[in-house]
Amino acid sequence: MKLFKYLIPFLFSNMLFSQDCIIGDCLNGYAAKKEKSFLYKGYYKNGRMHGKGKLIFTDGITYVGDFREDFFEGNGTMTYTNGVVYVGEFKYDKRHGKGKITYSSGGGSYSGKWLFGKRHGIGAYEDGKGYSHDGNYKFNETNGFGKQKWSESGDNYEGEFKDGYRDGYGIYK
Repeated sequence: MKLFKYLIPFLFSNMLFSQDCIIGDCLNGYAAKKEKSFLYKGYYKNGRMHGKGKLIFTDGITYVGDFREDFFEGNGTMTYTNGVVYVGEFKYDKRHGKGKITYSSGGGSYSGKWLFGKRHGIGAYEDGKGYSHDGNYKFNETNGFGKQKWSESGDNYEGEFKDGYRDGYGIYK
């Protein structure tokens, strides 16, 4: 009787878990699983997305890359419905490490270091209209040494930044 008491919840949880599994092994192996907000095709470990896979959200956003315990973790590509594409490293579903984001319809790009979704570290931004900034970023703001250029006017600045503004020693030409 005691064995029966422990076996029933285990069997019942597996039946509930596998209801959305379309093909394959959604516990440990390759499978496709459909839920209310997404479709996932890829590898599972202990019932979680783990390894290589592709996640398509119902709103059209897609992620192709590495997963670890249901998180985007490692290298991947995130494509948004508005045409924005990020290619790079992820950690806990956030841009983290080296990566490049390209904004849609000539809107520019940023290539460099990321920290949990924020530009953080050495990076290069260009807006697609002639403005660029190469330098250090801290939580999405220019901070530390950097170089700004405006190609239309030919102006440029090389020097210190703080919280997104030129601050400290620098040379403006």
